[in-house]
Amino acid sequence: MEKAVGTSVRIMTGARVPESYDAVVRQEDTDYGEDDENDV
Repeated sequence: MEKAVGTSVRIMTGARVPESYDAVVRQEDTDYGEDDENDV
């Protein structure tokens, strides 16, 4: 899987992180892709 700068990919629990990616963020620690009116 080829990665573009500034992108992410969703993987399921237990899945391998694609080689070109170097970080993991738990879904619970995200805004689920929704815009937050308080973001500046």
